[in-house]
Parts: sequence; C-alpha cells; structure tokens
Amino acid sequence: MRRALLFCFFVSVVFGDSPAEQYSYAKNSANDKYVFVMKAPDIIQRNENLAKYSLSGLYKNDGSATPLWMVNWYAFRVEAANDGQHLIRMGPWASSQDELAVAFYKNGRVVKQYLIEDLVYDESSLRYTVSHFMWKDAYDYDKEQEILTIKTVDGLTYKFAVNGSIVSKTDPRLFLKLFGSSSRRFTTIMTMAIVMIIIVSVILARRYLQKRAA
Repeated sequence: MRRALLFCFFVSVVFGDSPAEQYSYAKNSANDKYVFVMKAPDIIQRNENLAKYSLSGLYKNDGSATPLWMVNWYAFRVEAANDGQHLIRMGPWASSQDELAVAFYKNGRVVKQYLIEDLVYDESSLRYTVSHFMWKDAYDYDKEQEILTIKTVDGLTYKFAVNGSIVSKTDPRLFLKLFGSSSRRFTTIMTMAIVMIIIVSVILARRYLQKRAA
C-alpha cells in the first residue's frame, strides 16, 4: 500500500511538472477585427472551428481563411494588437535564463525580444521546480491601452508597448541601494528628519533675531 502511494505521488509530481501539451487555439484582437490562429500538430483536432485554418498567423475576423501574415513557431500565450500588424509572444516554460521571455512581432517578423536574463537581475529570486523555474510574478495586457505589464520575481515591473519598447520600468531595488536594509532605512530617514528640523529651526531663529534687531 505504501509503495503504491509513493508511486502515485511520484507520477503526479513528474507529470504535474511537465510542459503542457500543445494545442490549437485562436485569439481575437480587442477590436475583433482580426484573429490570430495558433496551429499545433494535433492528432485529433480539438477545436473544429479552427479546421479551416491551415497555418499559424493573423487573419481577418470575417471568415477569411487566407492569412495576412504567418509565423512558424508555437506559443501558449499571445496578444494581437488592433492594427493587424503587431503581436506579442510570451516565451515557453523556462529552464534556462537565456531562453525567450517575451517577443514582439510586426507582420510576422520579430522586431524586439527579451531573454529572461534581460529582465530578471536577481537570480536567487527564481523559483525552481523539478523541471523548470518561475521568473514572473504577474502578467497583464491592457487591451485598450495596448500595454503589456510584467512583474518579475525579483520585484521589477516592466510596461511594454506593442512594438517592444519599454514604456516604464519600476525597480524597488533603487531605494534599497540608496537606503539599505529596513533598519538602516529607518535610521537614515530619522537622521534626515532631524537635520531638516535643525535647518528649519536655524532659519526661524535668524528671522526672529533679525526682527528684534530691527
């Protein structure tokens, strides 16, 4: 009985920590004018609505089966922009820091891409499992603003435009570099506050003495 339980536990860990099986899917742009179709080598077509699409790529969302442009890779998550040109591709399960984190395409051609090592600075913050590791804490795509936000496990927050440019980057470590640990931050802030109080007191005292002298 104990051996059976151990075997079941081992199987659940191995298969639960394995990359997901590829499947075909479609993702509409926010304005519903376009649909990006990702085709996988399915033995059995899971989504019959995608049977008419023979290639991975972007199509007009009007029933057309002729792609506007195509891609020759697979990704589990993509975001299609409203202009019918730009596309965001998220990288695969991470097993190495030199693997793709996120890539940006225009008409099927990559215009900008970032590796995991480009976005994560603190390697010790990576969360490892049996077969891979986690490098991002949060992921959000604002369909109206067309801004991709990624928060990494080491606390950095990036905002990307659909062309791959970094709109903003928030790094809480800058504060740590300036003030150090929490105890040191408290000491530094208190010291700065005392200095400010002294400066203000000196200014007020001078003004008071000047008024009395006048």
